[in-house]
Amino acid sequence: MSKAQKSPGMTDAAVKAKTGRSWTGWRTALDKLGAKTMDHADIVKLLAAKYKLTWWWAQGVTVGYERLIRKRALYQKRDGFAAGVSKTCAASAKTLFKIFDDPKIRRALLGTDIVFSTRLPAKRLRFAWPKGGRVVIDFYPKPSGKTQVVVQHEKLAKASQVVRLKTFWQGVIAAAEGFAGVASTKATKKRTA
Repeated sequence: MSKAQKSPGMTDAAVKAKTGRSWTGWRTALDKLGAKTMDHADIVKLLAAKYKLTWWWAQGVTVGYERLIRKRALYQKRDGFAAGVSKTCAASAKTLFKIFDDPKIRRALLGTDIVFSTRLPAKRLRFAWPKGGRVVIDFYPKPSGKTQVVVQHEKLAKASQVVRLKTFWQGVIAAAEGFAGVASTKATKKRTA
């Protein structure tokens, strides 16, 4: 595991400000309680019960601790690895959803055919990726007609896939935003004609 993978992820200052302990403090405390041999859920329960951490902070401290003791790698989740990207686009959720929903455009964006397992208009798409894993695309409307597009490519078999897929999905979102700009320009020309 590389040095970057040994990082707990959250800064020492952030975890101390919210939990009262630094990473060194958490590692010492959890080691003394035998957390090295506990599973993830048991450590979370221990932190919530003994230290009164909220569920979110108990999860965060547990993941950080697991990374520090090399029990969990960077980007590792319970069911494999995950590549996540996010971008705020200058288009509405409805427009961006339509772009991903259109089979011809989707094929051009993704380079493959997929079948949705979840399709919630202007909100969420979920599908199995033909080369492995599961993809979730969420659309979060923002002020001024913008939308945050969040892609999570989950259940990846190897950590080595993450960086490549992050780059791929960043390109997909940028291309979708480009299609949205073209669609917007065409719609404006039709209204003014």
